Amino acid sequence: MIAELGQLWRGELSLARALIGYAIIYGLAINLLMSGIAMVAFMVMSSGLLLVVLHFAAVPYNVLACVGAWRSAGNLKGRPELAMAGRISALAVFVALLLI
Repeated sequence: MIAELGQLWRGELSLARALIGYAIIYGLAINLLMSGIAMVAFMVMSSGLLLVVLHFAAVPYNVLACVGAWRSAGNLKGRPELAMAGRISALAVFVALLLI
């Protein structure tokens, strides 16, 4: 698993695996989990700083997934329009996950 995260960071995975698998599916799952934990913490105790930290705890993973998808898109050969679409999608997913 750690080796695959290294491959993701370096852009060595396919664009589909990096963008759909890691950025969208895993990113959404991690964000929803952390948001749920933040909501439970809010109900139990209402420390504003802790809630913000819990809510944004997934950001480092989201950066990893976005950078990996961006680099994977850059490694596409012969399809510059697909590479650009992949990069725009990676950035859009990152921004969307920040808002969840």
